Amino acid sequence: QEEIKTELKSIFETSGKPPAERICDLQREMFEYAINVEREFGCTALNNLEQRFKMKPECMQSFQFFLHRQNRACQIAMGKEEELLKAEAEERERRARQMRLQQLQAKAMMEEHGALMDKMEALQPKVMERVQQMSVDERKSFARRALREFATVLKVKNNIDPAEKMAKLGQLSDEKLEEFLLLQTLMGPAARALMQQQQQHQQQHAAHGRLHGHGPPGQGHR
Repeated sequence: QEEIKTELKSIFETSGKPPAERICDLQREMFEYAINVEREFGCTALNNLEQRFKMKPECMQSFQFFLHRQNRACQIAMGKEEELLKAEAEERERRARQMRLQQLQAKAMMEEHGALMDKMEALQPKVMERVQQMSVDERKSFARRALREFATVLKVKNNIDPAEKMAKLGQLSDEKLEEFLLLQTLMGPAARALMQQQQQHQQQHAAHGRLHGHGPPGQGHR
């Protein structure tokens, strides 16, 4: 690693330009010698990663870290290591302060809204049972109605003030609180995946029916 740092620094001192091209060459070598992937194929896949996996946070997080390391290597080669280390230390401290603040907010919310949170947790099994029993059409119909009804609460839910969100939820009756949790669950990834499975099953069933002459009038065997 020290040899690579020295090489990159030498390139910058000689050319006066960031050693980005050499870093790309090193990445190509890494594909073949470190993970046994043909270098051009690996670079093409890496270039397409952001477009293909932009909806997967864990992939994008790793990709951003990879870009950060590339930029970091350039900064060190350009003699900015001390400045870089200072910036990284400040960023770590900022994140630590943010985490401590979130912990304090969570503790305060538990103390103030503990009973409401217990009630919401107790309602979850009933909510999940309702989700399992609903058809795709019933879910869509419920979601359309509930989104209008809980628009104010949902707007607050996406705000940075959790206390305001809990205050809004605390004003709901038990019945409405259950419906809100049902809507929240239906909007989650697990429920959306289940809905897609149900839709695929319905499509397969409909296709099977048409194949055997059980489709809509006029679409049977000819």
